[in-house]
Amino acid sequence: MVDRTIVYDYISRVEGEGSLEVAISNGRVSDAKLKIFEAPRFFEAFLRGRKASELPELSSRICGICPIAHAITAAKAVENAFEVSLDERTVALRKVLALSGIMQSHALHIYFLASPDFLGYPSAIAASKDLADVVRRGFRLKRIANMVSEYVGGRAVHPVTLVAGGFTRPPPADRLDEVVKALEAAFEDAFETVKLVSGFNYPEFEPEHVNVALSSRNEYAITEGFAKTSSGEYFESRDYRRYVSEEQVPHSNTKRSMLKNNGSFEVGPVSRFNLNYELLCNRAKEAAEKSGLKPPVKNPFKSTIVRAVEIVQAIEEMRNILKDGVRIPPPRKLRFRQSIGAALTEAPRGLLYHSYAIDREGNVLNADIVTPTAHNSWRIERDVFELVPSVAHLDDEALRRLLGMLVRAYDPCISCSVHSFTVKLARS
Repeated sequence: MVDRTIVYDYISRVEGEGSLEVAISNGRVSDAKLKIFEAPRFFEAFLRGRKASELPELSSRICGICPIAHAITAAKAVENAFEVSLDERTVALRKVLALSGIMQSHALHIYFLASPDFLGYPSAIAASKDLADVVRRGFRLKRIANMVSEYVGGRAVHPVTLVAGGFTRPPPADRLDEVVKALEAAFEDAFETVKLVSGFNYPEFEPEHVNVALSSRNEYAITEGFAKTSSGEYFESRDYRRYVSEEQVPHSNTKRSMLKNNGSFEVGPVSRFNLNYELLCNRAKEAAEKSGLKPPVKNPFKSTIVRAVEIVQAIEEMRNILKDGVRIPPPRKLRFRQSIGAALTEAPRGLLYHSYAIDREGNVLNADIVTPTAHNSWRIERDVFELVPSVAHLDDEALRRLLGMLVRAYDPCISCSVHSFTVKLARS
């Protein structure tokens, strides 16, 4: 028998539309549903029949928060399909673009989505009346990230210079000093951000998660590498479907992803940090140490601190790469042939997968896209099951507020996750 039902009708301060419904019996969760009711967007379906060369630009429209990640992943999938290799500088510049997108998203999440929960305000707008300097710091970090995105990608949202095969043009050399100096100036705000969020009062909650993230032997992996799990498995993008499956659930337009041997799993900043900590740059590692953060981070609420550390990481890497110059060769030419190409990269919220089947004329036959929020959706529900028994004594409003904070800790990008589903008709 259900004693209480906690319903969060419209989860606030997340990107997209969803709700949470939790049934509690004798202090334990009998059912938890993250209900993603935003309408499916059928992205995989409308990419069919388009030219492979169009995929980076088209797929970036999946999301206005993480368009850079989608464009890069689509480009890499096409390059893998046609066996196009890029020179070292182009790969490095592409990572700068990816890091700028991560920094954009993290600054937005920390200052405008998550922090109000911990500072005792309903929104950043309300907080700005008392904490104007704090909110301005968030705007400054976001503005500098936008500047780098525009500098490398042609504009801050939906990059136009990125194509399969490289970039249509290098960033303007006459602005290089300006951008590098802006990044150097951003370190102070980044360290202050780590200090701010390290002082938040986080709920005590440390469930056991399987972490999955891109990994590399010589860098904090964002655009290059292989998938690694905390349970000891490794796989390349072409083998993704051997390790990760998905199913549709009746209560959500987001499919549920699962590791075929381990069930639910977590992707995102915490997974990246836990699996790649030793490859952080010096300043990012220093920031983590000063905040008391060390792997493994098990508390999902502390993803806010990890995001702040990743902002330091992004600034340091972008500055170091750009200081070496922006000269790159023209984009490599695509030679169409029938093939399948897949790619894995790290979007702001975690592991992102694109795969395309392409015919000999370069037309897309089939598309398969799995976003970080689709990867995390089941893990969020499992966290609800594990968190509630320790906080079931709270009244309904306090419990609803805490569960909203838990969902926001994953920073779900719901619009990214609602792509397509299968409808079966049974006729009598």
